[in-house]
Amino acid sequence: MNKRVIFILAGILLIFNACNNSSDNKPSNIYNKYVAEVKNMQKAYPEITVIETLGKSTDGNEIYALIVSDNPTTNEYEPRVRLTGSIHGNEGITTPVLLDAVTYLLENYKTSSIAENIINNTYTVVIPAINPDGLINNSRYNSNGVDLNRNFSYYWENGSSHGTNPFSEIESQVFRDYSLQKLFHLSATFHTGETVVNIPYDYVAYNNNSTNISSEYDLLRSLGEVYSLTGNFINSPGLLSLTDLSGNNLVINGVVNGGDWYVVGGSLQDWSILETGCIDITMEISDLQGYFSDSNLSDVIYYNRDSILAYISSVQRGVSGVIKDNNDNPVFDANVYVQDGDIITSSDQNGYFHKILNPGTYTLIVEATGYLQYTVPVVITNSTSSVDIGDIILVENKN
Repeated sequence: MNKRVIFILAGILLIFNACNNSSDNKPSNIYNKYVAEVKNMQKAYPEITVIETLGKSTDGNEIYALIVSDNPTTNEYEPRVRLTGSIHGNEGITTPVLLDAVTYLLENYKTSSIAENIINNTYTVVIPAINPDGLINNSRYNSNGVDLNRNFSYYWENGSSHGTNPFSEIESQVFRDYSLQKLFHLSATFHTGETVVNIPYDYVAYNNNSTNISSEYDLLRSLGEVYSLTGNFINSPGLLSLTDLSGNNLVINGVVNGGDWYVVGGSLQDWSILETGCIDITMEISDLQGYFSDSNLSDVIYYNRDSILAYISSVQRGVSGVIKDNNDNPVFDANVYVQDGDIITSSDQNGYFHKILNPGTYTLIVEATGYLQYTVPVVITNSTSSVDIGDIILVENKN
């Protein structure tokens, strides 16, 4: 066999192998591949990971969550983060991008201060694919033809692909129930189609009307910029550029107000922040949809891994404490907010609460049914750690 024939055969073999490897990234293969990866992670790192199941999809596919924490089976006094991929099934590259970030944390737990800090001080839950049926079928919608990111309850709108009513779909139902059980503090939902960080609200455009944005807007923007300005994201090719009718830039530092981009009712993001108190930000990480190559995946990981890790870490800013009654019993479901603020977090079954705040001086307000309102001044000095104010003892309201 001459050298030319050998060279041609070698080239064909390389192409064949490349195609074989990339075939794993076909939408129909991603679900089984990610399920295997999640199970392998848990087997390899059983002390810092746990797999939970939210429930089953319309077609009966399991919806998995992977918990990453130094004590993953214990409800510790630490902030909780939720990361969700593939809410639109044709945006399947979000699933392996999230799993890459998890892999980095697990493999570098003992050698990286970032990984160590996240695993030791944060309860992180990754839901790689909330819409497994859409992922398998390379469809934006679930198997009932519903866009899950239009099926949540805040400003839900009747529409052909929005479901028959809020939470009509099993996928959004189990996501809601799981989230309310966990009481997350910070969240991100990952999409593709554009490249931009989309902050609340989705249901209304700002239009220079302060009533159309959160009174804690500066916090939302700063969290968005943690993602957009960390690592390589801001240099992503195709970063969204958008102006209003007057020519003013609507995308600043890679961040856009959701409703200024386009108005959406029934989004996961608005439901999360406005009905559960968990700040959720939409991360649009690439224009790729459907099939993607290994090279595509490597590029998206390059532009997003550092941002994901920094965003998880950002939950640690703010103030934490434990709410109890006079008999030292934890007070569950107390509302915690700051004066002039509108993002309300809640205490969990242990009375623990965490309120994300930027550096500044605040009046913290705690309210619970059957108790007198409690207020306390709080000073936050940095954006990398939280202030622990210890126990808050509520006094019973006897009136």
